[in-house]
Amino acid sequence: TIMAPQVEVVDGKIVLNRESLVVTAQGESRPSTEECDVVYETHNLVNAASFTNRTPTERWTKEENDLFFSALQQYGTDFSLIQRLFPSRTRRQIKNKYKKEERENPTRLNHAPT
Repeated sequence: TIMAPQVEVVDGKIVLNRESLVVTAQGESRPSTEECDVVYETHNLVNAASFTNRTPTERWTKEENDLFFSALQQYGTDFSLIQRLFPSRTRRQIKNKYKKEERENPTRLNHAPT
């Protein structure tokens, strides 16, 4: 059956079928609550960020900072090459570190020619 108002042609006139304006509810075949399994949630918060492949951030140690600036002196802004010196860091983390140092510590960054 079509769930929309129906029209008919009666004596050359278009007439709205009044029976098509009323829809009767059909019984739903839903299981009773006794038949359903109980599900207990184990996580406190689930949102869109729960399914990203984001690597957790860690603070840069003093040794990593020194290695980062010496790598900038050697390789410039080739972040893929610098990333090889930091196996636990991604290229994006290296680039973000550079951008942060560019904002917060430009004098030390200027001593590392790019």
